[in-house]
Amino acid sequence: MAPLASSQDQFPRVAKYDLQEELGHGGMATVYRARDRRLGRDVALKVIHRHLRDSGEVARRFTAEAHAVAKLKHPNIVEIYDVSDEDAPERYLVAELIRGQSLRTLLSRRTALPPEIGACIGVELASALHHAHERGVIHRDVKPENVLFQIPWVDQPHPESPEHALACVKLTDFGIAKLLDQQGVTSTGQVLGSPAYMAPEQIDGDAVDVRADVFGLGVLLYECMAGRLPFDGKTPGQVLKAILQGHYTPADQERPAIGARWASLLQRAIEPDPARRYPTMATLRAGLEAELAQLDIADPRRELTAYLRDPEGYEANLTQRLVPLLREQGRRALRKGDRMAAAAAINRACALAPSDPEVMGLVRQLVQAGSLERWKSRLLLAVGASLLGGGAAALGWRWSRPAPITLARPLPAMAWVLPSASSSPPPSSPAASSSPPASVPSAAGSGHRLATPAVGPRIGTSPPGPLRKVRLFLSPPSARWNLDGNPLPDTNLHETELPVGSSHTIEAYTLPNNSCCESPLKKTFEVQSSNGGEVQTVNVYLPLIPARLEVQGAVGLYFLCPTLFGDSTLRPVGRSYQIKLQRVREQGTCFLRDGPEVRGERVVELRAGQSTGLAW
Repeated sequence: MAPLASSQDQFPRVAKYDLQEELGHGGMATVYRARDRRLGRDVALKVIHRHLRDSGEVARRFTAEAHAVAKLKHPNIVEIYDVSDEDAPERYLVAELIRGQSLRTLLSRRTALPPEIGACIGVELASALHHAHERGVIHRDVKPENVLFQIPWVDQPHPESPEHALACVKLTDFGIAKLLDQQGVTSTGQVLGSPAYMAPEQIDGDAVDVRADVFGLGVLLYECMAGRLPFDGKTPGQVLKAILQGHYTPADQERPAIGARWASLLQRAIEPDPARRYPTMATLRAGLEAELAQLDIADPRRELTAYLRDPEGYEANLTQRLVPLLREQGRRALRKGDRMAAAAAINRACALAPSDPEVMGLVRQLVQAGSLERWKSRLLLAVGASLLGGGAAALGWRWSRPAPITLARPLPAMAWVLPSASSSPPPSSPAASSSPPASVPSAAGSGHRLATPAVGPRIGTSPPGPLRKVRLFLSPPSARWNLDGNPLPDTNLHETELPVGSSHTIEAYTLPNNSCCESPLKKTFEVQSSNGGEVQTVNVYLPLIPARLEVQGAVGLYFLCPTLFGDSTLRPVGRSYQIKLQRVREQGTCFLRDGPEVRGERVVELRAGQSTGLAW
């Protein structure tokens, strides 16, 4: 490390140690490189600022740090060697000297790290924190400034053994650690830690346990992978508010090369609700190691060492390693019919290598698989409905709106279930309303299960038969839905029991400020007979208004959005495109092309009925 100061005349005098250069300073202390005269070794010596050394509170915190870390013996934790006596003229702490750089320094130079390198760092830190947690110590201030890399080739170009040639992650500064086995040393209501990395319960002053460090490590990993903090703001107050509200951009939207699998892991680590986070550092470490194993990475220290020696070369080599693996994972998932796993692998491969023809071929296969799945779903629903209704000739039905072909989170296939073609259309229900309902009551009972609507025998129809369970899938759930004039709750799934043979009317209206769908809509269905007690499913949707993508940029450039358009066609920049969506909101990654060269990428979110700009 480059010294921040070199004048030894200004250094404090400490018995047994010769202070040689200043390494850094903070709000509480200054850190020096010093020489232990007795043992003949270089150490890091932290000295409390003179204006603080007489404070009883600071002294207690300083002593607590020494006692907390003294019982931690772990290869990924900076070791404490010595502490000043209570009557010493200077308050100081003597620790292992780490030759290398901090994670903060690395991030300032590289901005974002490959997700796999971030995960390798996370494995080492999770191991250190798990060791501390088992001994009753919570760090409470996990951040890049407190993560150091011990780099052996800094002063040993040719280490004696291969093990000594490996870089090592070291966690330091347990200065605000909270000991679970004793009272805290801070005053009531005092919040310690760096705002951007603090868990919500830490901000609120609630009881803090190991999951606060899980949150802090999750934020650190997000920053490593995405190149920015998940929760940000112009002031510390805005940052704290964002953390409490849980507002952040998913990592794979911030940087598509991260991929959905890493983004999902990060999401669980930084959940605002502690109960939904990884419960321990051991489980977080297991999650990181499992994802690395999927990518054939078994030795985090060796990966980190290779990266620190040659970051540019490592990143280029990593892409060459990952793309074939992701392609194969996508192929296997497609063969198994697992479209979500296929989408996760293919999407990331596309972000890493958008010009790879094999990846583009997999994108097309995924789109085709979605089309085939929709066709099968429609056919199965039609066959099932015809069997329930007494034969295909007795059933009137039409094709449904296709299920989503978005590469992740496909929705169930939709199909209309209409009255029998042989029966006369029933008269409209007198309870049905042609105007939107004034309010929507809550669902009756648990699980959004509805009370049976009051439906009596219709004029000109036979008396109703026995009751049958009917499941309604309604999309979008944000619309106002009525069943026979009775408002339904704001959810897309409803179950009720209705008389066999009875006819019912579903109505839907969008809210005044919602321009996503065509409305109003009114459809009728009949409860079919069933000997086996199967649930009858009725799927209804409001037709989505197409979205518009306004693409701006220099003439002569082209772009492609495989997920949004469903193909890998190059389209010219500087035009407006109308896109039919399968959901109210859809996201996809678009790539700018200048001949064979990829010049940029953007994550775009489209909304039905709205125009979105894309500027290159």
